[in-house]
Amino acid sequence: MTAPWPQLMQDVALFLYSEGDLTTVVNIRANADAMPGGGRLKELGYQMGHYYLNDAGDVVFQGTLDTLTLDIDGDGQLEPDQGIYVWSGGQVSLVAKTGMDLPGIGKLLAVLPPAFLSALPQDYPYAWFSAALNDRGQIPFMASVKDQGGQVRGVLLLATPADALFVRGDIDADRDTGLTDAIVLIDYLFLGGLRPPCDDAADVDDNAALELTDAVYLISYLFLGGEPPPAPSFHPCGPDATKDALDCRSFPGC
Repeated sequence: MTAPWPQLMQDVALFLYSEGDLTTVVNIRANADAMPGGGRLKELGYQMGHYYLNDAGDVVFQGTLDTLTLDIDGDGQLEPDQGIYVWSGGQVSLVAKTGMDLPGIGKLLAVLPPAFLSALPQDYPYAWFSAALNDRGQIPFMASVKDQGGQVRGVLLLATPADALFVRGDIDADRDTGLTDAIVLIDYLFLGGLRPPCDDAADVDDNAALELTDAVYLISYLFLGGEPPPAPSFHPCGPDATKDALDCRSFPGC
């Protein structure tokens, strides 16, 4: 018996390949996988615009689920749920999903402008309206919402991750502060290496900038009797008491 042909957008999986080594291929999600927030993945986009990768190695993607929640276009039929997800630090997290209540905004109907609601579900995922991703982990995306007055309107939303707890100086987040942390930072700053997972942890001198002085400060503390990094510089983990432009997207060591 001849096996059936794969179905476009359905028989798919999302992988991340980096650093020129096949051992670094990561299976992020595949068809029928359970998704955070409920439902199983039914469809993924197949165009480059459906996915974004930032310098920290985070990946944002959109998908259609096997669950049905809302009659979005008013034709009497429930449409498949849609979701935006981000893969960071080895985990997939939900960013936004059909039916989600957005405080002060309304109920999320679709991750598309209102003019495209009548074309659901054929026009989803749609590369022109896919979520993007910057190096701070912020995810801008367009959506249709129903406000408290029952009106459907288009909005541009920005999902910003909450800062994680961290240890300053533990730049590679392996629960040990050592020479390798300084090497990771130098590799990122001067050799094109991956951005550390937590900017605040890499800001060793707490001056709101990632630069060579952070590596020098850490080496001085480790080997020359210098001052320890400002808090939180030892386990247990803690928040950043300094309000600045840096943030901490994820810190697996905490």
